[in-house]
Amino acid sequence: MAVKHNITANDWANGQTVEDERPIEKKSGAVEMAEPQKRLTVAMPASLHTKLKIYGVQHQITLNDILLNAIKEYMEKRDN
Repeated sequence: MAVKHNITANDWANGQTVEDERPIEKKSGAVEMAEPQKRLTVAMPASLHTKLKIYGVQHQITLNDILLNAIKEYMEKRDN
């Protein structure tokens, strides 16, 4: 069975995606975001990726949340 989404051609042309409709799951340490979500692909050395994954497991936080928190902190410092 096909899944229906409320995305019109106009929405799609303006950059809205099906991902934007998904509810945001709150997790421990997560950055709370009330606006639509976008995906970002980041190339990084495998060794850094491994360190981040290990840190995430040790602190029960997702790689996504680690990066969101780091980016948010970086942007807040730049704004001050």
